[in-house]
Amino acid sequence: MDKGEGMMPYSTETPAVRLSLLGNIVQKLFYIVKFVICSRGQRSREKNAGDERLDRKPNFAGDSDYNRTLNLARNKEQEAEVLTWIENVLGEKLPPGNYEDILKDGVVLCKLINKLAPGSVKKIQTKGTNFQLMENVQRFQAAIKEYGVPQEEIFQTADLFERRNIPQVTLCLYALGRITQKHPEFNGPRLGPKMADENKRMFTEEQLRASEGQLNLQMGFNKGASQAGHGGFGNTRHM
Repeated sequence: MDKGEGMMPYSTETPAVRLSLLGNIVQKLFYIVKFVICSRGQRSREKNAGDERLDRKPNFAGDSDYNRTLNLARNKEQEAEVLTWIENVLGEKLPPGNYEDILKDGVVLCKLINKLAPGSVKKIQTKGTNFQLMENVQRFQAAIKEYGVPQEEIFQTADLFERRNIPQVTLCLYALGRITQKHPEFNGPRLGPKMADENKRMFTEEQLRASEGQLNLQMGFNKGASQAGHGGFGNTRHM
């Protein structure tokens, strides 16, 4: 009998080996499935985050603390006074809503400057895209500059349309109300305090010469004046 005769040959076909191989395959499949699921979940989360960033409105004014500061700087009484003034100038009630929403599309603002200076804005977009409505605001800005409002007091388009700086919008409208007082053709309501009247004084040549002679005469009285008899600063006074 051969030496190996009567012994069971080792084979990969034995149940134990097959079970072990099957276990390894199942384990590998488990890791593959887990990897695929995790990868899909990560991609889904990234996609949702990207969509959220796209949907989120841009915050041009900076961080939330800056926005809070601007909101605290808003003066509701002044805003109400501005709206009342606009209604009185236009002679009509404004649509209901928040202060910035009423002014945002620029329609009310264009009507206002056309009332103050007829024909300032030739075309007012009452409907349209955001870009078209922003043009209303830009036309208003150009018109009030022509009317006399200093450039440094005119708000930026985004200050109103994107609510970056609503207090600056209010200050600009107060400046417009102030400038109306320089236009004698406007006899409507006033916004803000009354401007001081300019007080020009006209002098004739005789008056100017007389005042010059009087000034020279007054200066002549000081001739010969000296500090004789007065000790220098810091010296002891002798009695």
